[in-house]
Amino acid sequence: MKQARKKSITFAHVFLGNGLSNANPLPYEAIFNFGDSISDTGNAATNHPAMPSNSPYGSTYFKHPSGRLSNGRLILDFIVEAYGLPMLPAYLNLTDGQDIKKGVNFAYAGSTALDQTILKQKSINVDAAAYSLSTQLDSFKKLKPSLCKSEEECDSYFKNSLFLVGEIGGNDINAIIPYKNITKLRELVPLIVEAISNTTTQLIKEGVVELVIPGNFPIGCNSAVLATVNTDKEGDYDQFGCLTTYNAFIEYYNEQLKKAIETLRQQNPNVKITYFDYYGAAKRLFQAPKQYGGITFAYVFLGNGLSNANPLPYEAIFNFGDSISDTGNAATNHPAMPSNSPYGSTYFKHPSGRLSNGRLILDFIVEAYGLPMLPTYLNLTNGQDIKKGVNFAYAGSTALDQTILKQKSINVDAAAYSLSTQLDWFKKFKPSLCKSKEECDSYFKKSLFLVGEIGGNDINAIIPYKNITKLRELVPLIVEAISNTTTQLIKEGVVELVIPGNFPIGCNSAVLATVNTDKEGDYDPFGCLTTYNAFIEYYNEQLKKAIETLRQQNPNVKITYFDYYGAAKHLFQAPQQYGFSSGKLETFKACCGKGEPYGLSAQFPCGSFSATVCSDPSKHINWDGPHFTEAAYRLIAKGLVEGPFANPSMKSPPFKII
Repeated sequence: MKQARKKSITFAHVFLGNGLSNANPLPYEAIFNFGDSISDTGNAATNHPAMPSNSPYGSTYFKHPSGRLSNGRLILDFIVEAYGLPMLPAYLNLTDGQDIKKGVNFAYAGSTALDQTILKQKSINVDAAAYSLSTQLDSFKKLKPSLCKSEEECDSYFKNSLFLVGEIGGNDINAIIPYKNITKLRELVPLIVEAISNTTTQLIKEGVVELVIPGNFPIGCNSAVLATVNTDKEGDYDQFGCLTTYNAFIEYYNEQLKKAIETLRQQNPNVKITYFDYYGAAKRLFQAPKQYGGITFAYVFLGNGLSNANPLPYEAIFNFGDSISDTGNAATNHPAMPSNSPYGSTYFKHPSGRLSNGRLILDFIVEAYGLPMLPTYLNLTNGQDIKKGVNFAYAGSTALDQTILKQKSINVDAAAYSLSTQLDWFKKFKPSLCKSKEECDSYFKKSLFLVGEIGGNDINAIIPYKNITKLRELVPLIVEAISNTTTQLIKEGVVELVIPGNFPIGCNSAVLATVNTDKEGDYDPFGCLTTYNAFIEYYNEQLKKAIETLRQQNPNVKITYFDYYGAAKHLFQAPQQYGFSSGKLETFKACCGKGEPYGLSAQFPCGSFSATVCSDPSKHINWDGPHFTEAAYRLIAKGLVEGPFANPSMKSPPFKII
């Protein structure tokens, strides 16, 4: 088989047959951005660490200031995520040896389209004009030799790259807003448009063949502009509360920009130039705010059509489980390994309470349905928004209660946070979500509940004994615990649930290292332990039978089975196809830890001082032994949400998992 490039690739490539070229698994290899505070992810904060470096900037998503002038991600962040690329490093924060081949961000908060000299000639003072669009272009030209050496190499590289030129020009305009002088604003328009056109032309001369040029926002709806203009004349506002004159000005500006783009297209017929209608995308939010209550701006902007009556398939998602989906509960009580680097290093850039280098299956699911990452139950604070869902999962927890496990001489510390405990948390919490039966029925009708994956730790506790008989004895008890919890949730008013099966533990690095048999017949052709995978197949079959019984008992409730086994096993059977390292040992090696042959040992777990971490987690399925990397979780989540590993299929998600 021809070896595929080892990059993250959509799960649908094999399972749904969508043919992505082996040579180019992602639409873009890199994204480069120029602009102002709308897309600056840290450049200005490097030089002027004032407001964006203080709380509450970054509080919602990053949980700390990130150099962005928002509470979380920006439009640019959502775009690069949508195309399967990492968040762009800020140019002024680049370090030696840093990976810049997937793109760089040159945007600088407060910067202008026009150079400082031109603005001063017009008695317009903008401090950050020193980092204007032409300065950002110069920075790109200086960086270019680090991206590609020859004209041929650059042409090939830029052919697979996307360049965003703006939004820019907003600060040129903002500097005049206090004068409330529309005539002076209109005088700037041809100059700003010319600056954007000139930069675009220069980029095309550098070899760029695909660009995006955004228009400007409806500033008449902008809080800062509304506060500055502050007119009490009712006729100055439209029916939605926006200033008509200022929105009309932006409409004029955007029309002039679109004319310039059309000229650029005619001058460069082999170059694709896309216009982003920031005005239209944003104005919809102001005109129907309730309709888009929890939807990211990027969702509206990228044109995914939502029903007026039901903009999202689910209003809330609630989750029960163990470390496969715990996003911080266990770390609250036991801040050990998951609170150490390199946990969280790939995506969050800091430990996030997750036992992986980045996002988990649960994170991808809630993102796909347009909801924010779920807050963890044990970390909830007064006034926190809980109406979009909560995560009760606890790393190390079990399906069976601690008393039952102790009767069988099975010791699992976190069994104190078993499935029944998590269910009790939910019941105590329920009055905060809804008061009356009618209110709860209405709320849960639009909510999704995930019950698991759970039971893995009950099983893991017996693995060291290498006793399949003892494992099989647990199966009916685990299945009964999951069934009982599901029944209790249905009695509480829940009408849509997901119950996942378990993973192919015979392919799990921790199990492989623990069983550690040298008998070749114990392994399948891919390097997985056949007996342990056969056990999980048996377990999953019993779980599916129980789910079918639950369906018959509750015909008005939708219960979906998530085939974790099938979704994960394909990765181990064709690792190269998904950008992972291949080979009977390499496929199973943990990215983080220390030891042979699977990169693991009890003495040097991931996060400990002597443990090592691989250079590229995206080439590994396994992260730390028991848990997978974000790259693997992404592919599994895609197969679950978009098919074919859910039975019955899930509601169509508004976002694609890419």
